[in-house]
Formats: sequence, C-alpha cells, structure tokens
Amino acid sequence: MMNRPDGPRTVAFALCGSFCSFSAVLPQVRRLRALGWRVLPILSCSAAALDTRFGTAAALRAQLQEMTGETPLTTLQQVEPLGPKGMAQALIIAPATGTTMAMLATYMADTELTPPEMCRRYGGYCYDHGTDGSLFVVAPAQMGFYLKEKTFEWREARDAMREGYVVVCVQTKGYWTRGGHYLLLEKMFDDDVIQVRDSNIYNYGKLEGHKTDRFDFSTVVPSGTAYWIFEKKIVTIPACARCGGTEEGAPEALLTEDYLCEKCAAALLRRGTYLEYSGV
Repeated sequence: MMNRPDGPRTVAFALCGSFCSFSAVLPQVRRLRALGWRVLPILSCSAAALDTRFGTAAALRAQLQEMTGETPLTTLQQVEPLGPKGMAQALIIAPATGTTMAMLATYMADTELTPPEMCRRYGGYCYDHGTDGSLFVVAPAQMGFYLKEKTFEWREARDAMREGYVVVCVQTKGYWTRGGHYLLLEKMFDDDVIQVRDSNIYNYGKLEGHKTDRFDFSTVVPSGTAYWIFEKKIVTIPACARCGGTEEGAPEALLTEDYLCEKCAAALLRRGTYLEYSGV
C-alpha cells in the first residue's frame, strides 16, 4: 500500500497499447494524485497515436493532462532524461500482459504458470482489463531471472537474441495486431529466424508461421516499438535433495528442491517397495 509522502514526490506513469485496459488504469492516476504524488504521464507510440473503439489518442492525451497537470511525454527524447536526471522516484508501466509474462516465467524458470496463476501470485491483474506492467520487473526478480535492459532499437534486440537472450516485444498496429500486443521472442535460429510465443490465439488461425511458431525477425520490426531483454536462461546441474551431491550427466535444469540423483532415487524406491510389502 502506498503512503502519502512527506514531501512532493514524482512518479512516471507509462501507458502501453492495451486500450481496453485504460478504464481500469486511469483511476490509479487519480489515486496517486490524491495521495500527493506528482504524476508524469508517458504514452507508448501506440497509446499516443492510435484511435480505437475505446477512444481517440487526442482525448487520452487531453484527459491525462487534465488529471495530472502535465503534458504527456510521447517521444524517446522526452522520456530518456527521467533516469539520468532523477526526475522520478518510481516508474509504473500499465497495462502489460499477464499471458506474455506467464510464458516468459514458464520458459525461464522451468515452472509452469498459467496467466491467472501468475497474476494471482504477483497482483495487478484485472480479468476485464489486462495486467499491470509491474509484472515485467517484480515477477522475474522473485523467480530468479532479471530484466537486463529495455531498448527501443530493434538491432539491439536482434543482437541480444543472437547471444541467447530472451526478448519481449511490444507491437503496434500491423502484422501481429490491430491495436497493441506483446510477443515473447524465445530464441533465434540461423538466418535470423526466431521462435515466437504469441498469446493472441486468433493469430494461430491466420498467420502461416504459427504452424511451427517460427518467423523471420523482420516480421517484428515494422511495428515493434520497444523491446525488453531478459538475461539468458540459467541452467545448472541440480544438487540432490537427499545427499547434496551432483552427478555427471544430470539433466540441465534450474535448481529444484525435489531433484534426486540416480543412487538416492533407487534407494528410496527400494525403501518404498519394502514398506509397501511389509505393511509398515
């Protein structure tokens, strides 16, 4: 819960292109103002420019200016000084997508998570309106992997994928979506072909590449506006939960509490069989 600050504090509040979520997100701006925070509104390229059935871009900009008393920041040049100049004490990104975050966590942490479970664990989710963007920072850190950096340059994202990093990309209207959408770019193969995990089930009926989930990287570039680069998937040989040892040839996986080496697994199997037949 956020307390009223002793003095004036500033929060940068960034809205991405999940337009159906704005009706749930905007009241949080008023709440922050009521708590005494100065709010600097930031709009992604899609949020700042696209008119949808949920409202026009001009109306959104005007509403935010009326609510905050600040002109929304809509360009990289306007937003870039926030960090270096210490212009805000906090950054909120809303909305994002719990589905994309769930896919990312399942891949990176070797723990199967559904979107509702992800949002139940980490909060910020509204069934009708989408997901709070804090998931992109909070959930990875709690699960043992981290956001390496965010970039607006597709070349940096491409180079990161070539080095084995996992990328989440936000898309504006174009090949992937009619509004705003997030893609999980899992891995890159030869010739810049990438494995795409797409949370939009409707794309599976109309995009040819979804037969294999492999697409040329060029398909994400024209309407890609920002890229979140996550650290490489960490793989270690897990220690045995019973004896604490490791063994050559053990499967690569994130450390798990229930991993047993072959020797201990066989010993416990024999013990279980004995107890079962002895009636103990």
